[in-house]
Amino acid sequence: MTSLLVLCCFSLLLAGVFGADDVTVSVMMGESVTLPIKPGEINKRLQWKYKNSIIASFNLQYKDIPAVYPNERFTNRLNVDPQTGSLTVKNIRSEDTGEYQLEIKTSNTPDYKLFRTFSVTVNDEEITVSVMKGHNFSLPTGVKIQPDEVKWNINDTDLTATKIENMKVNLQTGQLHIGNIRPEQSGKYDVQIYSRDSILQRTFRVNVNGEY
Repeated sequence: MTSLLVLCCFSLLLAGVFGADDVTVSVMMGESVTLPIKPGEINKRLQWKYKNSIIASFNLQYKDIPAVYPNERFTNRLNVDPQTGSLTVKNIRSEDTGEYQLEIKTSNTPDYKLFRTFSVTVNDEEITVSVMKGHNFSLPTGVKIQPDEVKWNINDTDLTATKIENMKVNLQTGQLHIGNIRPEQSGKYDVQIYSRDSILQRTFRVNVNGEY
């Protein structure tokens, strides 16, 4: 899925979310999501757990030794970034909803200690929006505080790369405002939003019909 990419690279740019001990994550089923660690934030051993069961372990001091993935429920769907320790879950399923714990171990601690918790919710439905040709409307995000970063994709194309004249992102809320929408702008609208203590991924299916 295209958002694998966006979330993986995109998360490294964000400073606000990394200071939080508990992060809420909302992601669409079938997509990929990265649970981020800031570059340089951790440089020791780490392990990722899902519902208190180890799903990945890695030593950032020996980056040439691959991460270990002992949990069969995530077979071939996990990837630990060897530079940061961030965990990517690919093709995420509804049953993958739950708490993911990041634990670290340093030379000063004999055991692993909890470093951060990610509470992940997997949504299984797109939001369908039907609108008349020529209409002005907005796609809401539900974000209540100003996000640190917002990323919109339209039919798997980055909105910032296309610079579509009749579309504008509200940086205070993350909403996408569309004016005088055209039939050819029907399709899939994905948004990824990072704020201080949350990661949100939402998908809209926009259908443009008739005359306004």
